[in-house]
Amino acid sequence: MGDQLFPDRPFDGQLQSAVFDEHFASWKNLTNAILWLAGLALIISCMGLFGLASQGVSAKMKEICIRKVLGANAGIVAFRVHLRYLVLITIGAAIAMPLFYLGLTIPIKTFDLDYITVGPGVFVVSYILVIAVALLSIVRHAVVLARVNPAVTLRGD
Repeated sequence: MGDQLFPDRPFDGQLQSAVFDEHFASWKNLTNAILWLAGLALIISCMGLFGLASQGVSAKMKEICIRKVLGANAGIVAFRVHLRYLVLITIGAAIAMPLFYLGLTIPIKTFDLDYITVGPGVFVVSYILVIAVALLSIVRHAVVLARVNPAVTLRGD
C-alpha cells in the first residue's frame, strides 16, 4: 500500500522496541543527572555543616578554654559543642527521609514507571555521609582545641 501511494520514497520505519529503548535511555540519563545534582547538593550541605560547626566552636572558644583549664578533655568538649548538630542532623534525617521516599515513590507508582527503583540505600548512604562529615568536624576541632593555649585565648579581651 505504501509503495502505491509514495513510490519514489523509501520506507523509513522503526521497530517499537527501538522507540522504547530510546525512551528508557532518556529516563536513565535524567536519573543520572538527578543523582549527580543530589550528590552535589549533599557535598555543598556538608561544607555548610562544617562551616557552621567551625563558627560554633569559634563563638564558644572562651567557654571551651575555661573548661579546658578546669581539666576537661578537648575531645569531650568538642563532642559537647557538636552534640546539638548531631541531634539536629538526626532529627532532620528522620523527618526528611520518609518524606523524600514518599515523594519519589508516589510519582513512580502514579505514572507506572516500574523500571525506576528507589530503595532505602540512597537515603542511608547520604545520612552516613553527613554523619561522617560531622564526626570529621568533631575530630578536627578536637585536634585544634587540644593545641590551643587557654591562657592566650582567655587573655585576649
